[in-house]
Amino acid sequence: MKHNINRRQILIGTAGAVSASLLSNHLYAYGRSSAESTVSSCPAIDNRKAFAIASRAIEVAQAQGANYTDSRVTRKVSQGFTFKSEIGADVFDGEYMGFCVRALVDGYWGFAASPYWDEQEAVALAEEAVRQARANASKGANKIEWNAIAGKKEEWIYPGVDPMSITIEEKIEFANAWRKDVSEYRDGIHQVAVHDSTLRFNRYEWWFCNSEGSELRQTFFDSSGYLSLQAASQSAGRGLPANIENIHMQMGGWDVLLKANIKDKIPYLIDKSMETAGLSVSPVDIGRSNLIMDAPTAGRLISSTFAKTTQLDVALGNEANAGGTSYLGPELTDFLGKPVANQSVTITANRSDPSGLATRKWDDEGVTPESFEIVKDGVLMNYQTNRELSPALNDWYASQGVKKGSLGCSSSASGLDFPMIFPPNLELSPSVESMNFEDLVRNTEKGYALFNYHINTSFQGKDGFAVGSPYSYVREIVNGKLGNFVGGLGIIFNTDELWKNVMFIGDTTTMEQIPVGYSKGEPDQYLGSSVKSGPISIKDVAIIDPSRRA
Repeated sequence: MKHNINRRQILIGTAGAVSASLLSNHLYAYGRSSAESTVSSCPAIDNRKAFAIASRAIEVAQAQGANYTDSRVTRKVSQGFTFKSEIGADVFDGEYMGFCVRALVDGYWGFAASPYWDEQEAVALAEEAVRQARANASKGANKIEWNAIAGKKEEWIYPGVDPMSITIEEKIEFANAWRKDVSEYRDGIHQVAVHDSTLRFNRYEWWFCNSEGSELRQTFFDSSGYLSLQAASQSAGRGLPANIENIHMQMGGWDVLLKANIKDKIPYLIDKSMETAGLSVSPVDIGRSNLIMDAPTAGRLISSTFAKTTQLDVALGNEANAGGTSYLGPELTDFLGKPVANQSVTITANRSDPSGLATRKWDDEGVTPESFEIVKDGVLMNYQTNRELSPALNDWYASQGVKKGSLGCSSSASGLDFPMIFPPNLELSPSVESMNFEDLVRNTEKGYALFNYHINTSFQGKDGFAVGSPYSYVREIVNGKLGNFVGGLGIIFNTDELWKNVMFIGDTTTMEQIPVGYSKGEPDQYLGSSVKSGPISIKDVAIIDPSRRA
């Protein structure tokens, strides 16, 4: 849908724009030609107004008998550009708002949300949340160990350049310059075609109040850039497309793009594309073989296995009717302190990585997140928790000589959604030995190397498989060297066995951060996170050919 419309025309008056009529969810989404001159900065929302509305909801819910109440106001502003030619771009703008009240009565939750913000709506949502909680509690009280935490009044703004403060013209000029930079490297030997160049930006504003006295605000950004090119020569033929690897969607503002030094990376991308030119395709040998997963593939393996199975609500079976359960539950003591991977494997979780998509100052329950080890030296050490479910780990923590509450893993897609446990940023600890991708190949006499594969796991995360996609490929390894492409290779695995068969992990120089997404709940929510990993080698993996017929 394309309109000649300006965000400023819609949001005239800043604070006045968020008054009685207040902006609805999916407020607008429109395209605009690059010829229009528009500043993409968005008017600020008055802090006092947002907190006043949220606080009013708290007052009403508490007056009606809620044992605990929290309220969130959220705003997300999005902008994207896909460049079709050197003179034009498809532009997308979107704005999404939400306001919610969550009330706890006799151990049962009630929840109500709306895309409108005003005092009348605050009262209505608070009354509805308490009504729902009382209806849920009508069958008897439900015991929840909801321990109070100290209230606080603070504000946090991510230390980056707000991408919405940069004009559309500057953004388009910036990305179109990539095409010009590519043309400068056509040296007569290689022909280079730009397949795609894209920019994506989001700005998030979040206000939180609760009956414990907290008033919190945080503002943060995520940004990404994408450049894909394909090189060819008359002698070697056409290589596979290559794309920039260090500006996947990540936390950060306009400075993410400025620091990326795309122009300096273009020769590397051309060389990377030409490495695959002229290779033939070998058939896959089904059976068992050693594998090397490049860093993006290894990161997606972590996401599909440990990120999924160590969400405490999933492990306890609370999500059995929606996203699934976990083979690491429901009896937590059967797994905590037990080996779940090779002793070289340590996976930590955090919400503080400067570029991690799950990075926050506070989670959606007002908790300051902690960094923690999910797996340490191959042993399961922790689960992802929130305030409601963290007491399930009290006995385990006591046995370890620590006392912990929520680790700060509560999140939601917006103020229209109920907060749930979602994965923080995860990181596979690198090898202490010098070990890059080439070293992993040299240590493999015969096997396969997987590039950019996606991993899928079962309902419990116990089993999984991976097959190729248009963006992935496989190369054979023969006598410690990469060889031809391999067609039709897939893998199937038992999660526990696969992680225990990890042989080597790349060092710090091989670490890459990739964006991953998680869908959860009914109705489902989708949230992003980041996984940082190096390449890994795994022994004795089951190899299949999905295209083979019996």
